[in-house]
Amino acid sequence: AALLFVVRLVCALFSSKVANKMRKHPIYHGIWGCVALVGVLALIRGIAASSHSGETRDTLSSWYVLPPVQLRPPLRADHGDFFCVATEAPIAVSAGGHFLQVWKLGSLFQGATAPLNLFDGSPSLFEYEHPIVISPDGKIIAVATEYGTYCVDWKSEKVLWETDALEHEGYYGKHLAIGDNGRTLFAAGAHTIERWDLLSGQHHAVLIANETNIDGIVRFLKTSRSGKVLIAGFGLNYNQRPQSFAVWEVGKDEPALKFEEKEGASADLSPDGEWIALSRFGTKKVVLFKWRKGERKEVSLQNSRSNYSVLWSPDGKRLAVYSDSTYPASILIYDAATWKPIAHWDCGKIGQGSEFTFGSDGTLYQIRNNELNALDVPRL
Repeated sequence: AALLFVVRLVCALFSSKVANKMRKHPIYHGIWGCVALVGVLALIRGIAASSHSGETRDTLSSWYVLPPVQLRPPLRADHGDFFCVATEAPIAVSAGGHFLQVWKLGSLFQGATAPLNLFDGSPSLFEYEHPIVISPDGKIIAVATEYGTYCVDWKSEKVLWETDALEHEGYYGKHLAIGDNGRTLFAAGAHTIERWDLLSGQHHAVLIANETNIDGIVRFLKTSRSGKVLIAGFGLNYNQRPQSFAVWEVGKDEPALKFEEKEGASADLSPDGEWIALSRFGTKKVVLFKWRKGERKEVSLQNSRSNYSVLWSPDGKRLAVYSDSTYPASILIYDAATWKPIAHWDCGKIGQGSEFTFGSDGTLYQIRNNELNALDVPRL
C-alpha cells in the first residue's frame, strides 16, 4: 500500500489526469494514505528491532522484542523488610527487630497482621542469607537470629519451640529451608547444616560440618518444591556464588552427591528435584544438570547477557532469569520447551539486591527490602 501510494503521488506531479482523480476522491486517497503511513511505521520498527542488540546473531540467538508486562500494585512494609513467601499459600512474611508481620496476598483484602512479638533479635538479609522461612501451607514460621532459633505458629501467636543460635564462627549468615511436606526444618549457620523436626523441635542429625571447600561457608540452602531434595552451596565469605555443592535426598543424612563449579554459580532445583539449573555470571548459558545420572546440557539464552540467578516455575514450564541484560538488572521469563524469552520485567534498582520466589499459582514475587512486587507469569 505504501509503495503504490508513493507511485501515485509521483505520477500526480507529472499527470493532470491522476491529479484530478485524487481531487475528486479525497476520502478514498486519505484512507489509502493512512494505511500507507502505518505500513511505513511498521517497517521502520521492524528494522530497528532487528538491529537492537548490536551484535552478530544467528537464528538461535536473535534478539526478541518483548511486550511490556502487567504488574500487581506493590506492597510496602512500613517497618522491617520482606523475607519470604509460602510456596503453596498466598502468604508472605516481613520482619524487623523482635517482630514478624504476616501478609495475605492476591485478594481485595490483602494486607498485614499487627506486629507479632514472638522472638528475640533481628533477622537480616546480610549477604543474601535466608534467616526466615515459612511452611508451604503458610502456617508455621521459623526464624534464626543472633540470639536463637525459633519456630512459631503465627495464627495462635504461639512459640512452638526455640533453641540456641546457629553456629556462626567467623560468619553471621543464616539459612533456613523446609522440606518433606512441611515436616522438616533444615538450618545452616556458618559451616554446619542440621536437620530438625519442624513441629516438635527434635534434633535429627548434622548433615554436614566444616566442608573443605575454601572457607566452607554455607552460601545457599534450598529444597525442591516437592520437598524431596535438598541442595546446599559452599564458598568464600563475601562471595554470594557458591563454588561447591552437596545434594541430599530428604530424610537421609549422607549427601547423595557432591560436585564443584570452580567459577562459581547460582542454582535452583526443578519442582521435582531431578534437575539443577546452574548459571554462571558473565555467560549467556544456563547449565541443566540431571544430577542422579550425571547428565549435563547447556542452553543458550536469547536476550540475556550475564545471569545473577535462575528460578523454576512451579510447573517446570518456565524459567525466570535475573540478568544484567539491562542496567539495573531485570527478569527475563523463558519458555522451558523452546528456550525463547516471553517477557522482560525491568525490576532491578541500583544499590538494592532482590530475591525472587514463585507462588503456587505461578505468580513471580520479587522481594526488595521493604517492597514486595508481583508478576502474573501465567497470563504472559
